[in-house]
Formats: sequence, structure tokens, C-alpha cells
Amino acid sequence: MCYCRQMMLIRSVQVELNNMGAVIMALPHLARPSDRTAKEVLSFVCIMLFNANEEIQARSSSEKIL
Repeated sequence: MCYCRQMMLIRSVQVELNNMGAVIMALPHLARPSDRTAKEVLSFVCIMLFNANEEIQARSSSEKIL
């Protein structure tokens, strides 16, 4: 699989996860006392921001987190 196709596949998965609200649902787990949980959530957020996906960044920054 060529690099461009791989990046398109990653982008489509990112968009689908974002449309399901996965990032917003994961963020409250940062308040848990477990360091391991916080590391997993931060890793997930990093993956979602991989390749500077503008659609994910725009939606994540515009969401209001309670």
C-alpha cells in the first residue's frame, strides 16, 4: 500500500472516530487518578491529531468540555 493511500485510510478512521465523539468521550478519563489511564487517553489524542488532520483539530477545539 502506498504512503498516500495509508494516510487517506488513517484520515478516514480519524474522521469516523471524531464523528462518533470519541475524543470528547475520552477526555473525562484524564481526571482519574490512574497514570496509566491518563497515558492511554493522551496517546489516543495524539493519534487523532496525527498528520495534522484539520477536521479533527477544528472540531476538537470548538467542542465545549464540561
